[in-house]
Amino acid sequence: MTAEIVIVDDDVLVQRTLANLLGSQGFSVVPFLDGRAFLDASFQTQPICILLDVRLPKISGINILKELRSRGSIVPVIMISGVADIPMAVDAILGGACDFIEKPFFLDGLMKRINRALENHSNSNAQTFVSAVGVQSIPNEELLTPRERELLAILLEGATSKEAAQKLRLSPRTVEEYRGRILKKYGARNIVDLVQKVRDGC
Repeated sequence: MTAEIVIVDDDVLVQRTLANLLGSQGFSVVPFLDGRAFLDASFQTQPICILLDVRLPKISGINILKELRSRGSIVPVIMISGVADIPMAVDAILGGACDFIEKPFFLDGLMKRINRALENHSNSNAQTFVSAVGVQSIPNEELLTPRERELLAILLEGATSKEAAQKLRLSPRTVEEYRGRILKKYGARNIVDLVQKVRDGC
């Protein structure tokens, strides 16, 4: 039986594009335009991956993700969005998404992300990371200065650089410099990649 990938997106063009891309790689695509219809659907076999748009009518992609996780679903979920920001991406990752990618899609990049999600899912159970200062230690925190640890904890809560600057009473430029050092120390490409690394214990 062909492996199924579910696409939940209210944009028909996006669905067709993804269906063509994934179909060319041998996957069977199950499309949903409506998030509630997806949640109410029953599957004969569990899909191997879900591509879930963040912005959907009636119920948001983030809320759908939370509902899936509350039901105990461990199917890898990749959040997709045409317009993304750091708080949205962090919220998705901490909510249980295994990745967050922006439109438009290119076959090579999309397949790398899907294959990585499937590999991580098969090799280990996802670890939920709840960030709170003093509640859970940050993996490899010895790499960081005290100020960098403080900033990282705030960023992992989903704060923007501007909000972090206000909390720490620093200039936005200084926060950006600290953030750049943190990303370099953890070998992360961006804040979303950093959240994933910290969540998975690096």
